[in-house]
Amino acid sequence: MGLFSWRDKELDLIANQVEVDIKNNYKTSALENIKWLEETIDEKRANGKLKGKAVGEYQQMVTNFRNIVNNTKRTY
Repeated sequence: MGLFSWRDKELDLIANQVEVDIKNNYKTSALENIKWLEETIDEKRANGKLKGKAVGEYQQMVTNFRNIVNNTKRTY
């Protein structure tokens, strides 16, 4: 069991896309991908593929992303 064995590759890919959207100031795309991330977390939790610490970590990630997006102003 590795140091980050709780990580889920699919969720990490979606989270990475959200980060890219935020860095590029693509607020609409970031919000869509945050929703996708939440839905995927819920689906994996319901199927038993995501448990315990991982659920909390990914939910915290979603909360952080939402806070960043809500505090970001469009620059165009």
